[in-house]
Amino acid sequence: MNKKIRNILIIIFGILFFLGCPLAIFYSQGYRFDFRNKKFIKTGGLFLKTVPRQTDVYLDGKFKKKTDILFGEAFLNNLIPKKYEITIKKEGYFSWEKNLEVKSGTVTEAKEITLFPKNLGFSSLTSDVQDFTFSPDRKYMILKKMNKEKWELNVFNLDNNTQRKLLTETDLEQKIVSNDTRDNKLKLLKIIWSHDSKKILLKTEIEKKTKYFIKEIAQPEKEISTLPLLDNAKEASFNPNNTQELFFIKSIKDKDELFWINYQKNPSKNLPKLFTADVVTYKINNNKIYWLTTKGLLYGSDSLKNTPEVLNTVPLSLKNNSTYIIDIIKREVFLREDNILYKLNSNSGNFEKINIFANQLKTSPDSKKLAAVNDHEIQIIFLEDIPSQPQRKRQEKVFLARFSKKINNIFWLNDNYLLFNTGDKIKISEVDNRDSINIISIEKFENPEIFFNESNKKLYILSSGTLYVSRALF
Repeated sequence: MNKKIRNILIIIFGILFFLGCPLAIFYSQGYRFDFRNKKFIKTGGLFLKTVPRQTDVYLDGKFKKKTDILFGEAFLNNLIPKKYEITIKKEGYFSWEKNLEVKSGTVTEAKEITLFPKNLGFSSLTSDVQDFTFSPDRKYMILKKMNKEKWELNVFNLDNNTQRKLLTETDLEQKIVSNDTRDNKLKLLKIIWSHDSKKILLKTEIEKKTKYFIKEIAQPEKEISTLPLLDNAKEASFNPNNTQELFFIKSIKDKDELFWINYQKNPSKNLPKLFTADVVTYKINNNKIYWLTTKGLLYGSDSLKNTPEVLNTVPLSLKNNSTYIIDIIKREVFLREDNILYKLNSNSGNFEKINIFANQLKTSPDSKKLAAVNDHEIQIIFLEDIPSQPQRKRQEKVFLARFSKKINNIFWLNDNYLLFNTGDKIKISEVDNRDSINIISIEKFENPEIFFNESNKKLYILSSGTLYVSRALF
């Protein structure tokens, strides 16, 4: 090679070096050439986290990588800023799809992706069931069954899937001193569990009169307790601090009054103690009792002995023939007037109407979100700021979905997914409303009553007298 050619090569490589250095620096700092817009642009990234782990990640229809086996995470970097169609797949599971925008110099996150199995492996637990209710500790179910023309209650143990008879309709009828019990059917209206899951309070009706009984679950050999002083009581519940005590509302001279009683101290002879008069409804939450008076004032007390506190200084104007329900959610006080939802402003002392109609309120496991549900719509109220993507502000409201058929039961599966049924279809919906919302139909049963057991992550369905259970949903 002669000197002239050598010099030319040195000059060429020098030019390439000086041109390549800035390009290498740009590349290392995340800049790419956008051929569509014909300019250099700083790239962004996409961070995904999925349950289960080891899912397939697709971007605009092309496979990119798998989420890792340890944490279920995947990071895609050096992405030109634009909207991407993201698809998460795994064999045997419903896919997750969403269009998300990647912005220059930032990482777009979707860290709460859950895929649900297509085959939930439903199996039959028992038949001839009319109704069922779970204990607070989720270890037992009470099953209402029919035996010829009489109903009976069985206890179902979820640890070993066994059941035993607890009591029968005849057992309760024998406790009622009445000449007409043979000709009038005893209706079971409601089962109320004690907070420790050891007792149930039975609300029944016969001859248009309401009667209450108590039965031990932990010690089934104990006799059924009758509660004559609760006859025709409207609402009743256990004192969470002492399951020997009951609170109940009873009408005395056309006025509803709140009483409490220790039913084990010979309740048929001892008069109940008046807790407060002129009560519309009450609620026990975290060992504190709240009650609404006919004057529209809400009171709260953490003890039977302590002086109650007035929570709303501005009385709420109550309507005749309306039903009122108190909800205490993360120290926030909500009040439902039929389907109209109010929230107490602790600063102004006023109940403020929320522009949402709701007949069900369900709090997420992390207590940061509230699902407000009416017959056909689901909305999410955020109870505190959420800094992670998608970011939310406290008291922000998000409309989730509307359905043509009535929403019957709804449960939080985790902090970001809801389970519910509309008509015969059982559905799961995410609450991330960026782009379209992922809603899947996982199963179909005739007129189902559903319950999600957060302890074992299984779904229980009562349909046409048969009680079914699924495998764990995730």
